[in-house]
Amino acid sequence: MPYPNNGIFNAQIDLDKEQAIDIEIINSQGLPISKASYNGQENYLLNFSLPLGTGVYLMKILTPTHFRTIGFIVQ
Repeated sequence: MPYPNNGIFNAQIDLDKEQAIDIEIINSQGLPISKASYNGQENYLLNFSLPLGTGVYLMKILTPTHFRTIGFIVQ
């Protein structure tokens, strides 16, 4: 899991080709907290500033060809 943060963090996503991505932040109860879509890049540097309470969260990253889930902690 990435280092704990306070809801303000960056995510760098490097793809093998230009693709659209969908990002979803999910809390420990499985409820979506934030959703966003981005288009037409191979490399993304995303800045997040989310009002999240202390806990464990998941970031779901979906492209047309791949899916990945990354956990992170908010202190």
